[in-house]
Amino acid sequence: MKTQTKQLTPMAFVLDIEHSIVFYEHLGFAVGDTFTPSNANKPSLA
Repeated sequence: MKTQTKQLTPMAFVLDIEHSIVFYEHLGFAVGDTFTPSNANKPSLA
């Protein structure tokens, strides 16, 4: 059975998540989901 990749999820530890999102968008990736804690105004890793 031949498998085919349909989605990739880049996972890396970064200092600035918003900057990393912009970087990956320049590579052709699209954000599919983010998490922003209720006490924050920026996406978080956890």
